[in-house]
Amino acid sequence: MKAKLSQTLGMIFLASSLYAGNTYSAAFVNMDMDYREYDDNGQILDSEQSNSVTGFELGFGMDLECDDDGCPNLDFKALVLKGNTDYTGAYIGSGLPYGSVKSTTSNLIYDLSLDYTQTDKVNGFGVTYGLGLGYHSWYRELSSLQNERYYWFYITPVLGFSTEITKNLKIATQFKYKYALRPKMKANLISEEFKLGKTDTIEVTIPVTYSYSEQTEFFVAYTYSKQTIKKSDLVPQGGYLYYEPKSKTNDNYFKVGISFKY
Repeated sequence: MKAKLSQTLGMIFLASSLYAGNTYSAAFVNMDMDYREYDDNGQILDSEQSNSVTGFELGFGMDLECDDDGCPNLDFKALVLKGNTDYTGAYIGSGLPYGSVKSTTSNLIYDLSLDYTQTDKVNGFGVTYGLGLGYHSWYRELSSLQNERYYWFYITPVLGFSTEITKNLKIATQFKYKYALRPKMKANLISEEFKLGKTDTIEVTIPVTYSYSEQTEFFVAYTYSKQTIKKSDLVPQGGYLYYEPKSKTNDNYFKVGISFKY
């Protein structure tokens, strides 16, 4: 799998040398996280919250061949985030209510995506549409003895609109629906992996870009992300049956960065 991924990425970067319009970007990212798990009756079981999970996003894009109809584009992004969240919940099987346990969780999140899109001009607006692939992973360390990792590949349609406010200033809106493929969760205290239920994410991103020169742009972007995970299957362990409850996550991303085009 790793060899195939390396070969694919190598072919992408090799192909990029054949075309003009390559773009490299880097951004500082701050994320507000609000993650909550629920029982079958809709009562909250536990939550993870923070307004300071930070990291970076690196990007590489290339225009394949622009013509009168528009510009097809390949856009690769790697997002890495790390930080602590405030955990509120209860010990499993204790019978105590939500909020009886409070602690700090260490988190590591990364998301890799590759989007193929086309941008057309329609009545002075840019209309972007396409399809993307990605991989998402969230590692959470609830204590020195307990950790979990959620992970999955996903596919996503992409739809966006853009317009120029001034000659050098542009604003856009992008929509993504990320559908997870065979999502799983691995807990170190459970021998088998949990097969998560239907997992999807809706994202809305609003980037504002300022063109400093033909080669250099500065940008800020806000992304709202809503993720829903359905209840997992049952996993036996030590005479008990365990499952991962359904959850909902509302995240806010704030990005500040710079891009170079050659």
